[in-house]
Amino acid sequence: MLKLINASILVCLTILLQSCATTEYVTKTEIQVLTPPTSLLEPTPEPVIPNPLTYRGLGKVLIEYKNALKQSNADKSAVIRWIEDNQ
Repeated sequence: MLKLINASILVCLTILLQSCATTEYVTKTEIQVLTPPTSLLEPTPEPVIPNPLTYRGLGKVLIEYKNALKQSNADKSAVIRWIEDNQ
């Protein structure tokens, strides 16, 4: 009878020792908020319309608006590339 009690105590202690020895892994999730570079978020400057507006001045303003549109589209495509690189 004593051997049975000792054996059962030994089994209980072994089970308790095994349950305390296990390592529990915890996954930590971090959220990173990424924003595009500020240089890509700056507004494109609007060209100045001369006063009085002449045909020659109109041509210059048209060229300036076209250059501003190109700059804006370049900024947008840079933002798209930045988003694709950071996904």
